[in-house]
Amino acid sequence: MRLLIDFCADFAKTSENSWFVIEGLKVAFEALAANHNDFVQAIQYYQEKNTPLNLRPSLLVEPLFRYESAEHVYEIIHKKDYSQKDNWEYAFFSEIPNEKITPAIHEQLLDYLQSNECHNANGISYRDAWFLTKYHSVDPNTFIRGCEILLSKFPDFPHLAAIYFMSLFHAREHAPKDVLKRFNGHYCLLEQIYFSTLRTDSLADLDAEFFSFLLMKYPAVISALAEYTCETLSHRDVTRITSQVKCIYKSSKYIEYLELIVLKIAENSTAMHYGLAEFLQLTLAKHQDSDDCDEKKELWIKHLIQKFNLDEHIMFYLFSVIAHMEDDSRIKYTQEFLQHNHDFACFEHLPLEPLSYSWTGSAVPMYSRQKAFLKKLSPLLTGSKYLKHRQRVQDLISRFSKRIEDEQIQDILKN
Repeated sequence: MRLLIDFCADFAKTSENSWFVIEGLKVAFEALAANHNDFVQAIQYYQEKNTPLNLRPSLLVEPLFRYESAEHVYEIIHKKDYSQKDNWEYAFFSEIPNEKITPAIHEQLLDYLQSNECHNANGISYRDAWFLTKYHSVDPNTFIRGCEILLSKFPDFPHLAAIYFMSLFHAREHAPKDVLKRFNGHYCLLEQIYFSTLRTDSLADLDAEFFSFLLMKYPAVISALAEYTCETLSHRDVTRITSQVKCIYKSSKYIEYLELIVLKIAENSTAMHYGLAEFLQLTLAKHQDSDDCDEKKELWIKHLIQKFNLDEHIMFYLFSVIAHMEDDSRIKYTQEFLQHNHDFACFEHLPLEPLSYSWTGSAVPMYSRQKAFLKKLSPLLTGSKYLKHRQRVQDLISRFSKRIEDEQIQDILKN
């Protein structure tokens, strides 16, 4: 066995890891596991050679518990120095049989989680915080205590979120109901872990199934989502909360929740400048799976207009999204605005055309559609209180007429 380990050590120095060599080494250890003394000596020599090819420690630690006491297994793992030592120590705490867990081992576990050296180790492997539940025989609060310790390490070791907690938010690993049950009474802690994990693992809770359960149990999580939304908007990555927005629409309180996020964005100058329109666009996109989603979107828009028609910024970004809708919807929401606010100074700031355009070929059809919309809007602006409103629309119609004329001339010259 020593010759094989020596070969693997030399192979690891000169060649890329080979699946066949790794599998061969693993098979050799599995065969040797039937012989107590030879297996322990091979493990010790493998550590002495700095664990060449880095076999998964759990495969080697688990057989040790068949022959040795927990204390001796810990001594075997801990007494030598090698690059993968932290992964082996984790394997000790995660693979130890329940019947071998003692109060002393429990204290060693907490010391291990609190240490800084292990969290800064190179080559640290995937882990699952769920292993902490096996220590409930000693202390029923071990899982929560362990999670609190790991959470306190996030500022210095942000990678811990992905390493220890990403499995909590992948339904294939743990059902959301089971995770919520483990955190019963500690939802604030769970909220912090959830968003810390989202920041480091883009695949965590990809369909927001977990968020949906958490929102039902702990509605205060919406405030944390608002903060997280501002972060994503600052980084121009609003799509990361697409699934969470879908879940919000399924709640009877969706308007209340969406409004809270809008207000949080409005408080953040960076997020508002870059992302309020993007967030509103996300809330109005045709991606929700509910049959009554169109009705909910209409109620959401009307709520914003009714409540924030005097807020120049919110109305500007809302109508910049509305400007891309069909003419009937644009007319309907402009009319809704005028029912609540006649002030021309406010109307003057509403985008009555898209803030940006994209097209192929001639721009004439695009400009013609905008002109047609404005002509439909003009008859709504009757009476003395709408004189300035009507004049603004007429000016825009004239401007589009000029654009169309200029574009037609350009088309002729190009052809």
